Amino acid sequence: MKKILLASPLFILRRECEKDLFGVLSDLQALGFDGVEMLGFFGRKPEEIARHLRGENFIAMGNHVPYAEFEADFQKVAGDHEALGVKYITVSLDRAHLPCGENYPETVDKLNEWAHALNSRGISLLFHNHAGEFYPANDDQNALEKLLSDVEPMKLEPDLGWMGIAGEEPAKYLKRYADRSPVLHFKDFYAIPGMPVGEEGVANPGLSRFAFRPTGYGVMRYPVLIGPALDCKPEWIVADHDDAYDNDIYHELFLSMNYIQELLAMVSKH
Repeated sequence: MKKILLASPLFILRRECEKDLFGVLSDLQALGFDGVEMLGFFGRKPEEIARHLRGENFIAMGNHVPYAEFEADFQKVAGDHEALGVKYITVSLDRAHLPCGENYPETVDKLNEWAHALNSRGISLLFHNHAGEFYPANDDQNALEKLLSDVEPMKLEPDLGWMGIAGEEPAKYLKRYADRSPVLHFKDFYAIPGMPVGEEGVANPGLSRFAFRPTGYGVMRYPVLIGPALDCKPEWIVADHDDAYDNDIYHELFLSMNYIQELLAMVSKH
């Protein structure tokens, strides 16, 4: 089995990155991660970040970029990420740009255009799901499915934890989009009985009674999901974790990374 690389997200460390981005990157490399998924540049130039990463033998595998930044200056977004050296850019969409949103038709045209243009530069455009993209978009598809059918050159970055929070079965999406999921997010959470849901039957992160946990320490069935996950032939797995609350962030990221490493090692023996 080809080695799957493990990345840490920067979302959980965003406040620390504002103070000392390079210190955070060095700490994550020392922790044992192969790379990092960026959350912007934190006031640094892409070329500067790239130089630091080369010196650390560390990889920026991707970055999250709001739709508005693409729309404001696509060429700058593309050029900055070529300079950084990422292979993936994840576009963030608000409700107005998702299926049934008022800006959706023009969004589809632009996402197709941007995805093709990035492909020509060796960069893949990704969409990362949360719990809110599973509302019905038509009789046959939810919003996530419609978006992916309307923007064929865009790939999926499945967040399995948010799928679980939404009450969806992650394996279904891993199987359906096995050829479009080069980066997987392994997130975990602890659900409290009676967890309320939003009007659309989807868990609402603002109201739901659940807490994030390190990967492997919550209710997600990763020993069951690892088979469909590996069938996607992912290049990267992100040990995703949104909030450590009052616990040590680096320790919880290490727990997530170590769990995924052990799970992959067990699978490789069989």
